Amino acid sequence: MKIVKRYLLPILITLIYGGIVFYVMLPAMNIHNTGAWLFLISLAVVYGICSFFAQAPERMFRREDKLPMNIMVAGGVIAISVVIIILGSIVSMEIFRAKSYVNRITVEEGNFNEDVPTLSDINKIPLMDTASATILGDRVIGSLTDLVSQYDVSETYTTIFYQGKVVKVAPLEYDGFFKYFNNRKEGIPGYVLVDTETNEAQFIRVEEGIKYAPSAYFSKDLMRKFRMSNPDMVFGNCTFQIDEEGKPYWVISGMQFHTFFDCAAPAEAVVMDATTGEMTRYAKDDIPEWVDYVYSGDEICSMYNAYGRLQNGFINSIIGQKGCTKTTDDFGYVAINNDIYVYTGITSIVSDKSNLGFLLVNSRTGEFKYYEQEGAEEHSAMGAAEGVVQNYGYQASFPALVNMNGEATYAMALKDSKGLVKQYAMVNVENYTIVAVGDTLSETLKNYKNAMVSAGQGEDIKLDIEYEEKDIVIEDIQYIYTDGDTVVYIKTGDQVYKQNFSDNESLILLNVGDQIKVQYDPEQKDREIIEILGFTGKE
Repeated sequence: MKIVKRYLLPILITLIYGGIVFYVMLPAMNIHNTGAWLFLISLAVVYGICSFFAQAPERMFRREDKLPMNIMVAGGVIAISVVIIILGSIVSMEIFRAKSYVNRITVEEGNFNEDVPTLSDINKIPLMDTASATILGDRVIGSLTDLVSQYDVSETYTTIFYQGKVVKVAPLEYDGFFKYFNNRKEGIPGYVLVDTETNEAQFIRVEEGIKYAPSAYFSKDLMRKFRMSNPDMVFGNCTFQIDEEGKPYWVISGMQFHTFFDCAAPAEAVVMDATTGEMTRYAKDDIPEWVDYVYSGDEICSMYNAYGRLQNGFINSIIGQKGCTKTTDDFGYVAINNDIYVYTGITSIVSDKSNLGFLLVNSRTGEFKYYEQEGAEEHSAMGAAEGVVQNYGYQASFPALVNMNGEATYAMALKDSKGLVKQYAMVNVENYTIVAVGDTLSETLKNYKNAMVSAGQGEDIKLDIEYEEKDIVIEDIQYIYTDGDTVVYIKTGDQVYKQNFSDNESLILLNVGDQIKVQYDPEQKDREIIEILGFTGKE
């Protein structure tokens, strides 16, 4: 009985405690994770306390010359773990390991015209931000009475390339523990998909149900499922994504440490089937191409900021700061060759009035490329766009970067006070006084080309817009003066066509009943007439 009381009982209590803590806290069993060492310390503390009371309660009241061996072992584990945490933290500091922070990433010099294709489809620009996507997603779920009382839409949207288009996706979440308990067998019924081109959201039902999610509990809790299958992995970014067939997955990155306790970067990823929980662990180079997101924008900015600040040594980063650079305070996305890239501007750490260049990073592979391009930083460009529409009070979203025949250009959405996209804007990076806005992306592109030509910089810019031709009969024609020009509106059936009178003064000759052939841009809300190709007579 003494053996059971003195040795086995403390071990049993410690194991029960450790199992509960591990199940709740989910620490990574990795020597580079401080949480693992703190977990070990807590086990030693519990074991030591239990051993003390189990072996000699009278020690509370009298002094002993020597502690029992198991209590001394527990104390030794605590002391060694504390020393490892302190020394590991010290040797991981930037002052001693500046090169490790710099070498964590490789930044190549990129060629803007070669790496960033000339804009051929403006609708592939991912301009919608998460706030706007959230509003659209909430509206869709709000209209589905069988879902609105049980689920919420996650506020964490992932930007991905899906079936040739840039979209944002987010799963539904259980609305609390009792909603989970009532629906746990069926799982979460689906996810929201937002088309960044059309600004339309739709709910996609998943027949099998999404069984594993952050809002689930017990064995269905997402992070618990990941941890139980990967006890050694230090987790990084976790995102919801779908493959080309629309099947839902969770993707979590695994971090590799370049110092003992810090300087981590994604080196692998685990892809989990959200319906079955089946997992595959991939090395970074083997991650499937349909996976768009492994490196988060925040991780990318953090890694580059350390690189830019420390590349000339730690002392220089404090004194002098020669050549020290940093990212701007936000990031956007660019779609290139069916991959999603994180974009951010690069500016001097001493002054951020303008950008020295910009950074494009493949969010799956972590390939960093820097492009030297002096020009306006993003917030200056956003302010320039907002100034054009200041009478409406629209706010610009953080811009994406596009290539307009060699001209680096910011493209951004303009939102109203409710967060809905109302217009679009394009601003020249080198000269942010060249600004164009429009109701659609195609109209904005056309207006930007005209603005570049007016500034003497856009003669070689070509618009890749597919115009349509149509014979119409004029049912009504109106002349409306707006914004300093007269706009001619032509109605036929349920369609409206328009053209500025200053662009074609022969419009004054048109009358109700005339038959004309027009060329127009089908992407416009009001179909703007590009050219009247001919007069075909009275109906």
